[in-house]
Amino acid sequence: MVNIETLLKTIIECYDFIKSLIGERYPSIGSVYELINSLHGSKLMLCRSRGGRPIYALRYGNKGLPVLVWGGGDANEPLGVLSSITLAKILELTGLHDRLGLSVFIVPLLDPDGYVLNKWFDNPYDPKHYAMWSYRPAIDDSPEYTFDKQHLPETRGLIELIKDVKPFIVISLHSQPYPGSYVLVSREIPGLRDVVVRLSRSFNAPFINVKELFEEYKRIDVGIYSIVGTLSGIGYVVKKGFSTVGIVPDIAEFYDLGASIDKPISRNKVKKSMDVINNSLCKCIEKAVNVYNSLRDLRSSHAFFKSFEDNYSNGVSLDYVGVNTVAEYVFHYLYRKVWRSMMMFGQLSRIIIEACGGDNEFKDQLKDLNQCMCKAEDLLKKFGLGFVVKSIRDKVAIEVLLVLHLLYSIKSMYMKP
Repeated sequence: MVNIETLLKTIIECYDFIKSLIGERYPSIGSVYELINSLHGSKLMLCRSRGGRPIYALRYGNKGLPVLVWGGGDANEPLGVLSSITLAKILELTGLHDRLGLSVFIVPLLDPDGYVLNKWFDNPYDPKHYAMWSYRPAIDDSPEYTFDKQHLPETRGLIELIKDVKPFIVISLHSQPYPGSYVLVSREIPGLRDVVVRLSRSFNAPFINVKELFEEYKRIDVGIYSIVGTLSGIGYVVKKGFSTVGIVPDIAEFYDLGASIDKPISRNKVKKSMDVINNSLCKCIEKAVNVYNSLRDLRSSHAFFKSFEDNYSNGVSLDYVGVNTVAEYVFHYLYRKVWRSMMMFGQLSRIIIEACGGDNEFKDQLKDLNQCMCKAEDLLKKFGLGFVVKSIRDKVAIEVLLVLHLLYSIKSMYMKP
């Protein structure tokens, strides 16, 4: 198992060096390329994106068991980009890959075209700012979720690398907006549970503890879930036999301290809070859907509509859901209803500002949507067990420590059937 105390100092030193270059924010696309160019791993350009931007892979170690790590598969998740660059810096300074007998390939940013459309990186500690200015492409336009179709150059470039190096383990670095972190795995990882528990305690950063995530990923242990299906890139790569082990660390940007609490919650409390949520957000959601429908003529001409259509065109369901624990309540009510409502109001506000050019016709609607975002944020803080914002350094440390544990565990996994 990883000695967290020993490795944390190295991670912080590497991150602080990167921070000295970019400040207390997530890096712009220009800064990402500057950071990649400052690294000394062997550099390979996999391909160019649909927008003509280069997608690079860095290699550390010319022989040994191959490992592939990529970040930025979801364009609105810069933490994985920063974590992958921090990991590369650690390998440069420590030579850890050679000591472990590994050849590590790192693709810091898989979707640069989507990345540039995110405008929340300069203010990463405000949930309303995130809701309004983050951008995640529709599934069909996302390199992370089109491995089965391979119609995007970014996906094809990564798959060619995978076929060429045949990595034993593939790791896709992500960030979950709220209310806690989790790890998806394709098989048992020795010692992972202990690392998750220690990280959660050390950083006061809960890992989500529900029976299943998104009706798809079954819980193995607290914060650890099984990868199934082939929708995600990792799932596809493992299911098709291109790699033996697949891991997805998904670290929260914003936390609720109740996300991991397995204690029972009373039905009466759930009903009372749901009544308040309904009274606060039901009309807001109806207004937002009506505003969206009024923009019908613009839908084919603006990139953000397709993303919005994927997620929010029918609003957000406020129907009652049966939950038994505090963690289930936080996930199914505060995240899937309140947080998603705030995201809907924010994403629609951005569409109005950018697609309509700030047309005065929509001035009142923008004001209403902003008030709706404020209501949703207030509900998160009122009904949660503690709304927490972590520093970027802490989040990078959590994600990189998980990856380092995986690297240390590879030999024992390699010898297991």
